[in-house]
Amino acid sequence: MTAAQACQASGHGEPAPASAPAAVSQTPSTDGGALTARHVLLVVQHDSSGFRVRRAQVVATPLPQSRFPDALPWRAEVEDSAGKSLASVALPAGGELRGEFPGPDGGMQAVHFRKDDFAFVVRLPYLEQGTAIRFWQTGSAAVGAGGASASHGAGAVELGVTPYATDVK
Repeated sequence: MTAAQACQASGHGEPAPASAPAAVSQTPSTDGGALTARHVLLVVQHDSSGFRVRRAQVVATPLPQSRFPDALPWRAEVEDSAGKSLASVALPAGGELRGEFPGPDGGMQAVHFRKDDFAFVVRLPYLEQGTAIRFWQTGSAAVGAGGASASHGAGAVELGVTPYATDVK
């Protein structure tokens, strides 16, 4: 069945739910509704004014399985209008440049540079109920800072929020 036929069969103008692997870090929780046969590819910009979606495109395939581990330092969380989490995706830290250079002792020395203005790509489930994308710093990188979220643990720090790409719905 094609995506268009699935849309008509569901009666809601949405593709019928697609089956997906049970343990995929980039799949939405069951709280947010069914998976769809499409996902949203976003280019997100961060600068001194915060996060904003620069480009959004609906992709007519299910959300690909992540090759990233769940323990990455950032998470993007899609929320509905009531602030309920619909989906959460692990992300590498944005704006971080890493390099390794020979040290004075002959070993390698890791160097990390943090940029203030940067853009990154994120794939999120296509969710009609989505209204906002909230970005979190999680894990040991966020320990000691305020702004904790119950869903991300005591050490999570909110980095910012941007509207979900409503122009692609």
